[in-house]
Amino acid sequence: MNIIKTFLPLSLVVFVLIVLTFSNEFSSFGAGIAKYSMAVGSAWFVDRFLVPEIRTHEILKENPIAYAIFLFANIICAGLCFANS
Repeated sequence: MNIIKTFLPLSLVVFVLIVLTFSNEFSSFGAGIAKYSMAVGSAWFVDRFLVPEIRTHEILKENPIAYAIFLFANIICAGLCFANS
């Protein structure tokens, strides 16, 4: 049930942003946001359900270098999503 609460609103927001971007000739910012939200949602799904034995939150709390690498990867992902939209 938690998956439905998370991914249904995320999917609806992504769909609306893509439709608004391409139907009304807005900038491609909506497509970039849509791609980034799908990437973050996919990463959350993999972390939460496919590899549940890895406690990501505990590792990030204990190790500041791991947290910095996590933030750097998130920023790179956002940059790639917005640059190619």
